Amino acid sequence: MSPLPPGEGRGEGRALHTARPPLGIARGTCDEQRAPMTSFLRTTLERLTQRLRPQRTTPPPAPARAVIPLRPLAPEVAERIAAFWRWFSAERPRFEHAVRMGLNPELQELLGAEVSALHPELHWELGRARDGVIDLSLTAEGNFPLRKLTEAWCQAAPHDLQGWRFHPARPPTPGATAFTLNVAGQDAAIADLRCALEPDDARARLNLRVWHPAFAALEPEARSMVAFLSLDALLGEDDVERWVGGIQLVEEAAEAFVPPAELQARVAALAAAPRDTFSFLQGKNPQGRAAMATLNLALKRLDHLAYEDQLVVTIAYRNADAQGIPPAEEHQAAQALEDTLVESLAGLALHYGHVVSGGRLEVLFYVADKRAAEGKLAAWRGRAQGWQVQRTWHHDPEWKALLKW
Repeated sequence: MSPLPPGEGRGEGRALHTARPPLGIARGTCDEQRAPMTSFLRTTLERLTQRLRPQRTTPPPAPARAVIPLRPLAPEVAERIAAFWRWFSAERPRFEHAVRMGLNPELQELLGAEVSALHPELHWELGRARDGVIDLSLTAEGNFPLRKLTEAWCQAAPHDLQGWRFHPARPPTPGATAFTLNVAGQDAAIADLRCALEPDDARARLNLRVWHPAFAALEPEARSMVAFLSLDALLGEDDVERWVGGIQLVEEAAEAFVPPAELQARVAALAAAPRDTFSFLQGKNPQGRAAMATLNLALKRLDHLAYEDQLVVTIAYRNADAQGIPPAEEHQAAQALEDTLVESLAGLALHYGHVVSGGRLEVLFYVADKRAAEGKLAAWRGRAQGWQVQRTWHHDPEWKALLKW
């Protein structure tokens, strides 16, 4: 399959488009190791040339995308999305013709303006996939609050737009290892990428050390581009966010480094594994007293976009010792009460664990519907007779309270 004619592009000329959705740069929202490289990529994307040269292979069909539940949109946001789709439905024939003949600057500017009307920090990518379907992707470029907007945009797409696919983030490239990147004048076959995989079982992530033979001829910035474009192609923007933790670029590969197929297989295994596994942690609280936590660190924020409010329900122990730890029988009784609370909030809240500290059991949730949860809490308090119970709310859309562990 040959590339589309020159001129296929996404907003503001940031990428050249080939016969599939272009590769992108996946940017995590809470990965300290990854952040310095990705902030560089934002500023250098316009300076580095990217070119893909596909071999003649037939990729497997893309899997169906799971729909992520969302909170109701603000009326003005819903109207901006509806206005986009009204415009796009009317202009679709022009874009279908342009994808065949080459997307001219006028249409690039027109599409860019409509995407910017959704939000000025969104970017778009357009191209025909090898199965003949035209893909239009929006990307928030690692800006997590905007990822909710792109999800809402995608879910609002009209169902009668045959021959089109819409993506709220850059999708993986079918048959990615058949492609060669050209970054800063250097060819870099995706198939030649090698990674050392260091599992973080508690968080269901893989920390990566990444090597490519092209690194020897590239400056550090361009190496970062090769690594991130390749990972994005192999996994897709969302799955890099879900399953990849820290990323370190290295100059030499050891025997433990594996090819792309092994990376994809390990990520697929993570995705198929249960996510209700809790980790036990213990240490000291700020007052120097004992603290113990049981937490589900493997929850993925991306899969629960509607859950923006943290709820902490505190159950005070009656007979805690000087370290704030209760007798075993009392702790078991408090846990039984916790179980009834989790049951009461089922469907409204994600229970991600509890903390025993300072003579209290803190039961932790993220909640999608605060008002409905308050109603359930009021009913549950009748089952907590004889216990001192308090509840506190924190608006925490980025899940900082969980990510700090």
